[in-house]
Amino acid sequence: MWCLKNAITNMNFLGIMRTTLTGDITHINTLCAHLWYIYSYVKIIIWIPILWLVCKEEKNSKLARRIILGFGVIACVITDIQRFITLPNIGAIKVLELVDREILYVLLGYELFIHKEKIKNNKKVFILSSLAFVIVNFIRYKIEMRYMVINSLTDIIGRENFMDWRCTSLNIITAISLFTAIYSFEIKSEKIGNLIVWLGDKTFGVYLIHYLILAKVDLYKFEKIEKFYLELLYLAVGLIITFVGSLLIVMILRKIKELIFKGFNKIVKSSN
Repeated sequence: MWCLKNAITNMNFLGIMRTTLTGDITHINTLCAHLWYIYSYVKIIIWIPILWLVCKEEKNSKLARRIILGFGVIACVITDIQRFITLPNIGAIKVLELVDREILYVLLGYELFIHKEKIKNNKKVFILSSLAFVIVNFIRYKIEMRYMVINSLTDIIGRENFMDWRCTSLNIITAISLFTAIYSFEIKSEKIGNLIVWLGDKTFGVYLIHYLILAKVDLYKFEKIEKFYLELLYLAVGLIITFVGSLLIVMILRKIKELIFKGFNKIVKSSN
């Protein structure tokens, strides 16, 4: 609501410019943090000319891409370490930070794309990816239980929000392992395959709307539940309600859009 009410009256042009370049929407206002994905998307579009040059299977492009990937992964790991210990202020570390996390995701996605035939319908990849997903998320859960508390256990900024930050090395491993597990799973039913594609087509709309329903469902309430199995049940039901509710709204809005464009096209054709 703050974003809508103050978009014009408190327009922060410098903050918008910094947000567009860095993808960190808190440069506009901290209340806009949940809109991070929109600016991440915009930033990727801005960097497409550079990505186009390195996302090729030519010798120089491949070498440049692998170097950028290496820098990005090292920077990600160093950032995670800094959440727990204070590292000396070294200029080389700041150079590594030039590789943005969203760009890192794109490059990792391209690497998966060029090896997609090796991943598809591969049982070994499915088993290993599934195990990696479970193990890494178990580690994430342990970190959350240990460090994500109301009162931070340290003065190092970001430690208590470790699990909430999408750009940690554990989150990146989780994303890759989840993708490879799903992609390597052999789907024999054409109907199930079409359903997955159909749902995937709606996810961006679901993302844009889900926060409104999430606030009503109040999933954050689970922190007050003492028994673990009740906590999981509450989260599962709440997530299903949020996703299904958002999906229905997206479908309705798309239908309205289709009807508007259909009516507009009829008016144009009749006038011609």
